[in-house]
Amino acid sequence: MRKLIKSISAVVLSGIAVAAGTASAAHNGYSGTLCNPINSTEDAKIGYSQFGVQNNASSTASVECGGLPNVGSDIFNVQATVYDRNAATNLCCTMRVLNNDGLFLASSTPCTVGSGAASMLLNWVPPVNAAGSFDMGCTIPPNQAGSVSHVTTYRIQSNP
Repeated sequence: MRKLIKSISAVVLSGIAVAAGTASAAHNGYSGTLCNPINSTEDAKIGYSQFGVQNNASSTASVECGGLPNVGSDIFNVQATVYDRNAATNLCCTMRVLNNDGLFLASSTPCTVGSGAASMLLNWVPPVNAAGSFDMGCTIPPNQAGSVSHVTTYRIQSNP
């Protein structure tokens, strides 16, 4: 009985902590497996795994990744975790905040610098009052000597 009460108390307290944390900012995270090729040619180049979307081809591949922050909230930070395994070509993601009509309110294109085995973080801080939906287009470098580059996850942080 005592373990049950402790378990219920822990669940209730963690729920209160989560609710208190989300009152100040929303952190929406997405898997790279949600990214789609921009056309059928690109579709033939990409694959999916626990590491998100990857380029299996010998030429660059382009994907689009959507996201929906809380309606009417200001997006204040966007991050993408990527793996760039191509020494000659950087992985770049154009991060865009869109209005209800689909027009760009703000955008930026951060790129990796160099390549390596470890994950890399692409980060963008949009201008103040960038409220709307989100879209990200990424160009993933070609497979190099059997090593593939990935868009693993991306996150949108916004104020309600």
